[in-house]
Amino acid sequence: MPRLGVLIVGTVLVLTCASCSQDADGPNLGKPTTTTASPSTSPSLPSPTVPADLVKYAPEERAAYAGAVAALRTFSAVSDRFVAQGRLTKDQAAFYRRNSIDWVQDWANLAQLVNERITFKGEPKELWLRPASIDLAAKGGQRVVLRRCLDQRRLRVFADGKAVPQPQLKVPHVYRVTMIKKGAEAKWRTGIPRQGPKC
Repeated sequence: MPRLGVLIVGTVLVLTCASCSQDADGPNLGKPTTTTASPSTSPSLPSPTVPADLVKYAPEERAAYAGAVAALRTFSAVSDRFVAQGRLTKDQAAFYRRNSIDWVQDWANLAQLVNERITFKGEPKELWLRPASIDLAAKGGQRVVLRRCLDQRRLRVFADGKAVPQPQLKVPHVYRVTMIKKGAEAKWRTGIPRQGPKC
């Protein structure tokens, strides 16, 4: 069972929900920005507001951030569906090859969940999402590192129908996810989330 516990800890991070709800008091990152009228312009010509965590970035960097966030949410939603299917298919492997930084590891994580009959109930809650770094000139392509504070206390994990305690999920933690857009590719590839400090 210790091996299974380690597996679940590592794999739960890969499945960090696309449908996480935003905290009402948290920043509005990852969602479309709202508009407010500028004092120097007509009320009919609103100007976009920039979230505080993105103010220091240039418009093209903010656009890259928005694209990376959207890609992460899509990737997570598809991965969650794969786990719910409870089986392995060639289409799943093809998806990871196209969209993952380390597709072999993502595929291995899914295979282990399916083989161990791991299921989940409940959804994590995203408390906030912020850029750790945005580098459009990184070696090998554009790179955006995201920091997500996830509250996973409502997530319950089962192995073959039996509950598996996950004490490490009782406290919200920050997870870092690296997103890369390789040279000629138009899409963002998703890295495996790494658990960091409490948030």
